[in-house]
Amino acid sequence: EQWKDLTFCVLQNDDGSLAWYYPGFDSGMGLATYMDPAKCLAEPTYPFKITDVHFFLYQHSPTGWSWPVNIQVNIREVTQGDKCLGPDVSSVLRSEFFTIPVDSSYDSLQGPMNITLNQPVCINEPFFVEVKYLDHPSEGDSLPSLLMDEEMDSTDTCDNWARYLDGNYYEWADFWDSLPGEPIIRVTGYAGAADCDSLWYWKADKPDQEFPAPSGMPDFDQYQFGGDSVALCGPTAVANCLWWFNAVPPGTNPPDLIRLLSEYFHCDVNDTGTYVDSMELGLDQYFIDYGFDLYEHTYYQPDFHEMEDSLEKSQDIILLLGFYTEQYERVGGHFVTMAGVCSESLEIALSDPARDAAVTGWPGRVRPSEHPDPPYEGTLHNNPTYVSQDIFISTLESPTPGNPHWGLPDYLQAGGKEIIFKFLGQNFQPGQEHLRGIYVPGQAVFTEVEYAVMICPGEWYWKPDTTHAPSGMPDFDQNQFGLPDSQAMCAPTAVANCLWWFDAVPEGTTPDDLIRLLSDYFKTDPDSGTDVESIEEGLERYFNDYGFALTETTYWEPDFHEMEESLKVCQDIILCLGFYWYDGEQWWIEGAHAVTMAGVNSEGLKVAFSDPDRDAAVMKTRPGRVRPPGHPLEYGPTLHNDTTYVSHDVYDCTINPEFPSPGNPFWEIDDYITLGIEKYSGKNIPRRFKRYAKPAPKGFDGVWHTEVMAAIMICPKPSAVGGEQQGALTPKEFELYQNYPNPFNNETIIKFNLSKPAEVTLTIYNILGQKAKLLLKKSLDPGLHTLSWNGKDEKGNELASGIYFYQLKVRRIHGTGEVTQTKRLLLLK
Repeated sequence: EQWKDLTFCVLQNDDGSLAWYYPGFDSGMGLATYMDPAKCLAEPTYPFKITDVHFFLYQHSPTGWSWPVNIQVNIREVTQGDKCLGPDVSSVLRSEFFTIPVDSSYDSLQGPMNITLNQPVCINEPFFVEVKYLDHPSEGDSLPSLLMDEEMDSTDTCDNWARYLDGNYYEWADFWDSLPGEPIIRVTGYAGAADCDSLWYWKADKPDQEFPAPSGMPDFDQYQFGGDSVALCGPTAVANCLWWFNAVPPGTNPPDLIRLLSEYFHCDVNDTGTYVDSMELGLDQYFIDYGFDLYEHTYYQPDFHEMEDSLEKSQDIILLLGFYTEQYERVGGHFVTMAGVCSESLEIALSDPARDAAVTGWPGRVRPSEHPDPPYEGTLHNNPTYVSQDIFISTLESPTPGNPHWGLPDYLQAGGKEIIFKFLGQNFQPGQEHLRGIYVPGQAVFTEVEYAVMICPGEWYWKPDTTHAPSGMPDFDQNQFGLPDSQAMCAPTAVANCLWWFDAVPEGTTPDDLIRLLSDYFKTDPDSGTDVESIEEGLERYFNDYGFALTETTYWEPDFHEMEESLKVCQDIILCLGFYWYDGEQWWIEGAHAVTMAGVNSEGLKVAFSDPDRDAAVMKTRPGRVRPPGHPLEYGPTLHNDTTYVSHDVYDCTINPEFPSPGNPFWEIDDYITLGIEKYSGKNIPRRFKRYAKPAPKGFDGVWHTEVMAAIMICPKPSAVGGEQQGALTPKEFELYQNYPNPFNNETIIKFNLSKPAEVTLTIYNILGQKAKLLLKKSLDPGLHTLSWNGKDEKGNELASGIYFYQLKVRRIHGTGEVTQTKRLLLLK
């Protein structure tokens, strides 16, 4: 029935001319035939989506080649000149590898071998489809026959796979007798495929900056420094990104930049390579030292679609590829840079410091066309005009049950597995030593994406300056009251920052007076600190007593993106950070500490604090935004009572789905407690968490976690901004959050927040815009609302894997108009 669909098309070479064949390989190693989608009946012809390749491999001798046979299928673009006698090499648009298990002749399968490509290929012009043997036969062996003709042509002609059986040559028509002519290879696909539009995102050209990247992401070469070049892939991959961002010290050339970064990253240039955590710290310090408005964030076992979205938002991404045996033993690792991505085909393009696979014929985008073929001088790629960006297919594989990893299954096929030998023992990360294995030549190896280090521009939201807070959110210091109660004053100090910013301060009150006043309202105890519930109760009394038009809301175990959006609408947020330790069986809380949110970078998952207890940014132990630049390094404890001198410390955030219990994603602050937490032992622990309170044993050197236990939000009352309006709802009055997890298998969580009562509809749509499931339709009160979806339609049928959309429609009760928000999710079965 599918043959009746005019968009479905069979392409075959039936012109009987040698000019249809491609001679770019030795006799016995491969054959390619010219295919022209213009022969399809459908209009429009292009884009043409290739889905399958069909051919025979025939065991013509009982003593010949043994099965299975490994083949490579290439889709090649057409080069200028004669179709047969043109250049020997044309660019490969897609390359895939297959193992043919058995003889595919008429007496075994009763039809041609059908190879379905892992991902369809979309083309916009005629093309060659090439089939090549990957295994060379030993002396005296013969390969299976692909081409069967009535007459033997010279082995110098294009049909160089001719084989005979029992002294006779056979036409393809003997096997495909229902088809005209003598097709050698045929392909099937769809003409005018609407889903074949250009779905690639490539890093943009930047020709007009001080350090130009005229061909998109640079492709610097690590092999220009002699014996230690093997260990320089990490700094070389980062150098690609910094050059693209124009974040290079004046007068620095590419090799100088690579060497400089290797020093910042403390690379072992002769042995082990680069640690990711050293790369993080080195980048932070590099940005501080040279004043570049960039930030880094590291993802462990990153998600393909997450990285795809980040790349499209002009963030640069360095990937660490791990090379693993089938026994899941790690034999080495290698850093590369993302240069482009195609979400629909799960393809990724890399600027690779160690190879130029695209130049040598692997699928890729080589820009410009004047890029010379190898061999060429090792410093060629110091000119970022000459880039070689190599395309590979991604998979979401599962080396262990329930643990999907992002892999590049064909990475080690490009140019052979000799690339492994360059990185044996390289770039092992802390915690991977137990996976270390020995590579045996010829052993099967797969490539896994282990880490992604993201570099993103300073797209921060900072609390704006006000009359009483001329440098944004204040940064009052708790350590100005003498022992013992200074150590317990972080919560009233953090709240004082917010109230000062709102100018919600009794007349004539100084910062230290305000902190003392709040400690009375919150019933702060020098030994136990401040309880979050007491802050709620105290703030309510404080607002009533002084007539401030403010209100507070407490969020327990809050969501990062919730707080990010809340901060942007001029609400002030105090965070209660809990310090957790693990005794081998259970997590315990050592203590807690209150800080004030001063800024947020949602794409980089970073948050900036006004921290009552430390000035890490000033001491350059953490990156931060210090305003003004003249902030002194040595100062008395009352300096920060002058709200001009603020010190905002930046930390990476992690949304951890496994801590402290699986499926319960918590917002963590990475490496916050590395400066010590002993002064907060037993302090500021909310009542609801007291049962988990237990000090760590003396000398504990295990793993610590900093979790955001609670967020106290202070915001103006509605009456303070004009009162309730009964007109149309505005987009600022509700927020739809990204589902979690995403991608998902069995269930995903969808959250949204309403600031006013509203009529709400939440619907799932497929990629064609067809409704798949109505999740909710009802009137709701203000607040945070949570729903789940199990990947099933209205009738309870499980939907297929793919991209879906969830859309929130909101209408104010008794109001007019309707506002919608839509986000994408990915279902993987």
